[in-house]
Amino acid sequence: MGQAYVRIGIVGSSGPGKSTFINSFRGLKAEDKGAAPVGTKETTKETAEYPHPEHDHVILVDFPGALFKLQGSDWQPVRFNMKEYTRKFGDKMKECNVFLVFTSDRVHDNAVWIAAKAKEMKKKVLFVRSKFDRDLEDVRRDKPSFFAEK
Repeated sequence: MGQAYVRIGIVGSSGPGKSTFINSFRGLKAEDKGAAPVGTKETTKETAEYPHPEHDHVILVDFPGALFKLQGSDWQPVRFNMKEYTRKFGDKMKECNVFLVFTSDRVHDNAVWIAAKAKEMKKKVLFVRSKFDRDLEDVRRDKPSFFAEK
């Protein structure tokens, strides 16, 4: 009997660090060979699979961010269309065992819709809140009294 694969879908809005997480999980930096592309603009336009270098049965599946849509030759923010997203990526979603839904601030409708679709497919869903350290520093700078000893 062959080894079972664990496919972890990495989904969520654009920009919370999904590809950075994939690289970190795999022990890579953005400029390393085989790393998931990262950038300040939408970089993931199609799904891509990234096996763990030491545990090749663990595969991270990077999905495009849910806030952007191809408009001509450029990715632009548009109203998210779950039907279109699942039409394009639904088969790949079905292959995943579990989903990590990334957000870097509030949990937006798009992330909830993706999580709900994954749950409809009987998949486990976990939410990941990234960049919390930045928000904490903003509060520390803007409201220092919040951190004062009482």
